This record gives sequence, structure tokens and C-alpha cells, in this order.
Amino acid sequence: AWWGGGFVWDQPEDLSAFSVLRVSLKSRDASFATMDVKVLSGSATPAAEFAVKAADYGFATDGTWHHLEIPLADFVAKGFVPS
Repeated sequence: AWWGGGFVWDQPEDLSAFSVLRVSLKSRDASFATMDVKVLSGSATPAAEFAVKAADYGFATDGTWHHLEIPLADFVAKGFVPS
């Protein structure tokens, strides 16, 4: 199964002033236990993709809301360039 959601800018945006990506997730479906949170960058098809595991930031498929704070530095460590 696949599920996705996101925000897309029509023009390049400089995200270097931000330090944290905040996302809230809720599910009871065990198939989401290994869900990735991804940042895509660039105008190429496909765009460059940088992923972290939601579970590493506190997400669990227990049916309650989990408010994750993911340091952008974790994406930068994978090669994401926020500027």
C-alpha cells in the first residue's frame, strides 16, 4: 500500500532558516509502522529524495496522535540542501 501527502512550491524556496520539520501522524494500521517521512528536492523527474523513519521520531501505529519534530539536519546529513 502507498499513501502520500505533501506541500509543493511552484518556485524554489530557501528552507535554511528552518531547523525542524513538524508533522502529526495517527494510524492503527500496522502497515504504517515502517513509514518514511520524505523531503523531495529539485525540478528533475524524479526529484531527489531524502527519507527518515517516522518511528525514529516517536511514531507508532497505536491509534493516537504523534507530533513529531524532525531536525532538518537529519535530512541534510542524507544530502538535502535546504537553500
